[in-house]
Amino acid sequence: MEDKNLDFFSEENQGFGPGEIIIIKFFYFETPARLYAARLKEAEIPSFVSNATTSIPFGNGSISLHIRKVDQEKAAHIIHQLDKRNLLNEINEDESFHDADHDDIAYQKALHEKDGRFFTPIVIFAIIIIAFMVAHFVFNNPVGSWR
Repeated sequence: MEDKNLDFFSEENQGFGPGEIIIIKFFYFETPARLYAARLKEAEIPSFVSNATTSIPFGNGSISLHIRKVDQEKAAHIIHQLDKRNLLNEINEDESFHDADHDDIAYQKALHEKDGRFFTPIVIFAIIIIAFMVAHFVFNNPVGSWR
């Protein structure tokens, strides 16, 4: 099977007349439009994406997915399922930090940082033990001094 980008319906496809190709959905970005088109192709619904090569870095909602009018009901059902699945993957508003102020951010950081209260006394204790060991070795060296 030849894999090619379809940007029109050829005349050999059952003689479509004017007005029989419709836009089923608009997109802001090319990637989701291509994914939806691939899902329609998988269901054997011919489709094509138009305005995908715009020079605008962020789409303005003008990227469109075209299908035949006779496939509208089946395509609408597939697109509805994809839209429903995409809505389930969106971030929950309770987990979003878009409207957090500095106090909220500091609080969240404090919750997730490791507690260092017990680390400092351990380090101080280890330094004191090492100092006592060095002093004991220096003052009780039977061989001689380090000097």
